[in-house]
Parts: sequence; structure tokens; C-alpha cells
Amino acid sequence: MSTSDNPAVWRSTCGIGVIDLHKLSYTLYNTLKLCPNDGDYTVGAFFCDDHTHFEAAGTQQIARVVAKALRDQRISLASHLKA
Repeated sequence: MSTSDNPAVWRSTCGIGVIDLHKLSYTLYNTLKLCPNDGDYTVGAFFCDDHTHFEAAGTQQIARVVAKALRDQRISLASHLKA
């Protein structure tokens, strides 16, 4: 990971909140056993058939991940979230 791609660098040098959605999403995918993709799994209600875009259930789970990251990092946008 280059310095410019590292969320911790952006937080410390620029003072801006950065959510590492790549890390958080693949952690979620692994928890749900959607990865690794060996081509032999059903994505069910999480992904559309293209395995890239989310169905409603997947959208809700990713939204929860983002909301939690906003709160955990105390990013000001979190104050606009519903409980």
C-alpha cells in the first residue's frame, strides 16, 4: 500500500476522516463466507447476479459497516445518522 493509499496517513497528515471501506468490506465478506471466491458459492441476497452490485440485504449490511466506522472514528458526519 502506498502512502497516498493509506487511510492512517490521510488522517494524521491531513486531519480528515477516511474510512478504509476495502478493509471493512472484505472483512465482512470473509465473516459471511463470501470470500474467497472459488466460483463455487451462492451469493444469495447479498450480491446481484453480477457478484459486484449489492441487493437490498447487502446494501443494508454495507451501510451498517460504514455507519459504524463513522461513529468509531468520530467523523462529524456520524452526527447525522439515525440511532
